[in-house]
Amino acid sequence: MQKLIPEAKSAGVSFAGYINKEELSRLRRGAVATVVGSRFEAFTMVAGESFLSGCPVILSSRTGWRDLAERYAAALIVDPLDTDSFASAMLQMERPEVRERICTGGERLAEYLTSSELWGKTAAWYQRLAGRGA
Repeated sequence: MQKLIPEAKSAGVSFAGYINKEELSRLRRGAVATVVGSRFEAFTMVAGESFLSGCPVILSSRTGWRDLAERYAAALIVDPLDTDSFASAMLQMERPEVRERICTGGERLAEYLTSSELWGKTAAWYQRLAGRGA
């Protein structure tokens, strides 16, 4: 019986199927980048998990993460319909100075994502939504 995502390696890309959280964290730490190439998904958890784990990100321009990624210089942004855009970002990410810059931005974004500032803004938004806050 064929797996839905067969294990394979081709051109530096690995398809591993299901892996547990510990193994996923280890793989992210060693990856050149997480590629989030979605044309439709608004706010993918894969991007957030990658920022929080310190893995550099190549990010579709059509996700909800775009503004935050640009604000913190936390990802290389690509057009999900342009294969040359992906190829260029992948080649750039192999350069140590680019990876370091993107990782530093990702660390700043991760700090913001776990900050009391964001928690406060989120709580205030929900209070306004519920009609109980300023």
